[in-house]
Amino acid sequence: MAQANISVTESQFRCPICQDIWKNPVSIPCGHTYCMLCINSYWDHAENAQFSCPQCREMFSPRPVLRRNTVLAEVVEKVKMNEMVTSTVPELYLGVGDVPCDFCPVENKLRALKSCLVCLASFCELHVLPHREVETLRRHKLVAAVERLAERLCAQHRLGLQGGSCNEDAVEWSGDCLLCEEVLNVDAQRARKQAHLQDSQRVVRGRISSAEREEEQFQQSLESLKESASAVLEDSDTLFEELALKLEKTRNEVRARLEARGRAVVGRAERELETLERELEELRRRDQEMEQLLLTEDNTHFLQSAPLLCILPSTGRSCRVQGLPTDGFAAAGRALGHLRARMKELCREEVDNITRAVNESSSACHSSSRECVKAVPKVFPLSPLPLPAADQRMRAAFLRYSCHLSLDPDTAHPTLVLLEAPQGAHCGEEPQPYPPHPQRFDSVAQVLCREGQFGGASYWEVEWRGSGWVDVGVTYRGIGRKGGGKPCLLGRNENSWRLRCTHAGYAAWHDNRKTTVAAPACPRIGVFLERQKGALSFYGVAGEVILLHTFRCQFSQPLYPAFRLELDSTMLICPLEGGHAP
Repeated sequence: MAQANISVTESQFRCPICQDIWKNPVSIPCGHTYCMLCINSYWDHAENAQFSCPQCREMFSPRPVLRRNTVLAEVVEKVKMNEMVTSTVPELYLGVGDVPCDFCPVENKLRALKSCLVCLASFCELHVLPHREVETLRRHKLVAAVERLAERLCAQHRLGLQGGSCNEDAVEWSGDCLLCEEVLNVDAQRARKQAHLQDSQRVVRGRISSAEREEEQFQQSLESLKESASAVLEDSDTLFEELALKLEKTRNEVRARLEARGRAVVGRAERELETLERELEELRRRDQEMEQLLLTEDNTHFLQSAPLLCILPSTGRSCRVQGLPTDGFAAAGRALGHLRARMKELCREEVDNITRAVNESSSACHSSSRECVKAVPKVFPLSPLPLPAADQRMRAAFLRYSCHLSLDPDTAHPTLVLLEAPQGAHCGEEPQPYPPHPQRFDSVAQVLCREGQFGGASYWEVEWRGSGWVDVGVTYRGIGRKGGGKPCLLGRNENSWRLRCTHAGYAAWHDNRKTTVAAPACPRIGVFLERQKGALSFYGVAGEVILLHTFRCQFSQPLYPAFRLELDSTMLICPLEGGHAP
């Protein structure tokens, strides 16, 4: 069949989407033609499964099934060939000594650029394209164009390509076979990569051994830690059992002494009372005798008996009454009260000492394992509040003014991890991916609450944990956010007030003035704000309600609860029942 002359230009065969010559052209139902990849990609990103033509916008439902237009693809190939032939630079024409392309027409053969060791053919710039685009052909080995390629193969490889059996293990370099050279090159590359892989394997195995030893040591340390914790718990139980026995023994001894002293004092008093009753009976009998003698008419008897009745019996009643103490056991009561106070103080001090020791041990353990395991902040359960009756009534009065608080994430410093259920924050080392915000603290680990206190009275409670300190306070909304100077720090300027809570005690700050508060450390802090009265009070509300400090100031703006945390410290906002919303 004679070859048809196609008088068309390359621009007529360009895809409207990629503006390039069609690749695997497909025609859609409206008649327009696109590259298969382009139209599929266009429809893959269509919204609501609405498939339309990019040019005429005709809608199709369901999505059309696309098939390659074979005839149009052949026309495109011929256009490419014609364009290449007409626009080819002189260097691509076949010259003396060049390898001709096996696929070009005889009258228009071009110079071959590559030869395929699998196809045993040479290709020009146009006809080599399938070897670069088709997945199956891309696996073929291309080399620089070689003349008489079939003759450059040894007998074994020629047989193998023709369907015979070729044992590659038995291939010996013939000095001219390209496939033998390729096999040797592959073997050399494999040898080099295998040596490199073996070196990497030795490094991996060394790391495995090191990690196994580290795991074994860590496991042993963990077992030792568990044993140490169990031993401490057993020692604690034993200690408190011994203390309970000692206290019971002391109680019995003190009770015995008090009972003995009570029996002695009460017995003496009872004997004195009996003597007093006998004397009183004697005086009453003497009074009756006097009354009878006064009524007798016998003068002789009267004169004889009157001198005897005028002699009164001796009595020590006034001395005995003055000698009987009315508060004979008051001193013992004061001694017991002193013992109670000393026991409370001793228990509180020793519990604080034990807590500090446990925190130091935990911090040391955390520091040693921080490089291996990344610490994740945990939400601790809130502590119960067993309070005496009087303190419960005081706290109940505060709870009438309780308000709901929530932390504002737009103000949180990047090192603060905001917690939920209950609301709180933990200060860690890794910065959080918070978005930029003009209200965010950029140099101080502080955070504000969303809710401002605009008037009346408000009350809220906070628990703090960890080895570091926590600042609990309030501030005007205009406190500084950028930089770490005094305008940004709670309590260091005239716009904020704070109470710093540490394991050693408290310190109240306002306008850069410090007031030391002498009180035992308390894990829960209550804040009572009377904005209209100009009073801000902090209370310790664990075990008993203790007033820690009160600020007196005329507040001119709404106040926002604020917190600042040291590294490894945690703050939780306690949910309270009743009260009112701010």
